Formats: sequence, C-alpha cells, structure tokens
Amino acid sequence: TLNITKKDVSFVNNYFNNKDYYDFHMPIKSKKRAFSVKPESAYMSYNFNDQLNCLPLLKLCLNERIISIAENYLGTFPILYSLNTFKTLPNKKALTHGFHRDVENLKMLVFFVFWTDTNKNDGAFEQIELTHKPSKELSNIIEMDNLKLLPSDESSFFKSTISYGSDKKYLEVFKKNIFSSFGNAGQIATADTFGIHRGTSVKKPRFVTWIRFGSIAERGTSVKSSEIENNINLSDECYQYLQKNKYKSVLDKLMNER
Repeated sequence: TLNITKKDVSFVNNYFNNKDYYDFHMPIKSKKRAFSVKPESAYMSYNFNDQLNCLPLLKLCLNERIISIAENYLGTFPILYSLNTFKTLPNKKALTHGFHRDVENLKMLVFFVFWTDTNKNDGAFEQIELTHKPSKELSNIIEMDNLKLLPSDESSFFKSTISYGSDKKYLEVFKKNIFSSFGNAGQIATADTFGIHRGTSVKKPRFVTWIRFGSIAERGTSVKSSEIENNINLSDECYQYLQKNKYKSVLDKLMNER
C-alpha cells in the first residue's frame, strides 16, 4: 500500500534542501550549482545518486503497490527507466507549463509524487483525457472541431501534437476533457504521459518527483548520457534495503547505466 507519512514528506524536503542542484529541468553536469547559490532558471533538479540515497524515495521506487499498478497497465514487468526530483520556482518561465507529450517509450506509466502542497491554480498536474491512444471518443472530439484547429484524422493528430506551443488550440478543442490532479504534500498522481499534459504555473515553489516505468528500457530524457552525473554510491542503509527488496530488478536500468 501507499503510505507517505508527514514524517517522510518532511524528511525528503529537508534532505534535498541541503543538496547541490542543477539549474535546469534535468541534472546536467554543466548546470550544477552549490545549494547556497540562487538558481537562474525555473528549476532545481537533483542527481541520481542523491535521489536513490533518499530512503523514502527509494522505497517508493520499489513499492509493491506502485509496481503492481505499473505492471497491470503496461502488461509486462515494469522497468523504471527515468527518475527526476525537481523544484519548479514561481515568477519564472517554465517549459513544462505548456502542454506536450512524452514520447521516449513505447508505453509508459508515470507516478508524480508531490512533496509540497498544490491546488488547482498552483502546481497542479493537468492532462487532456483520451489523448494517450486512438479511440472512437477521441475521433469524435477532433472531428467536431469546427474551426479545424487540429487535424481531424487520428494519425495526423498524433504526429502533429508532440511538441509545445499549441495550448490555445488544446484548450478550445478539449475544454471539457482536461483532468486536474492536485492535493496536499504526499499526494501521488498517475498518468500515461504520452497523453497531452502539463504542470500548471506555480505561486510558490513546487517540489515533485516523477517515477517513470516503461515497457522497454529507454532512458527517460533526450539529454546525452555524457552530460548526466553518472556515479551512484548507495549508503549502507539504502544498499541493504535495495538488496533485500524482491523488486530490486526494477532499478537495473538506472543502476547499470551509471
């Protein structure tokens, strides 16, 4: 079962507050900054070593309930191929506040863990329902687009809706099909992020982790591997927990590449 206690939420926040970070959405070497330095971008992200040495986060990656949900959705034993813990800062232009798709895996399921409180107008996760796969319902919606803001056939629709920049069109065509997920710190949202989605703008720092499971072992970022911090050295406590866990193979992709 999922049980993110207030103690764990507090631990995770305090743990990362004292870690060096990356002045970017993902942990790229050239963007590394000391924790005392003020960020210039809209993001503060953290390396894999620090993430996997955070025991409450490691436990979530290996949580039986989470893995079971991922396995049922994917139809195969899941591979945890991407892990990213990051803060989104207010009064900054953030790329992920625009609707987009994640396309790096044939099929995926993502768990978003909120480490800070969110609400509908402050850091919520939004997804446009029905846009993650072809369906009769999706065809009906895009065919009823009288203004022809988007392609009316599904094949063209999926090909043309990968990148950013079409928020106004999506909001017009899918205004009745936007699902919003938010809540207190400790909330977990689940989504197939091939579907069109975004994070809403923030009024205060928003701290989240995404845990991405896939059906194939693809890396969950377009960043070159040479630009990513690669060294993982687990503490004794985290190493012992990993070795004793029956789902430790879920992490093989992350551990073996680094």
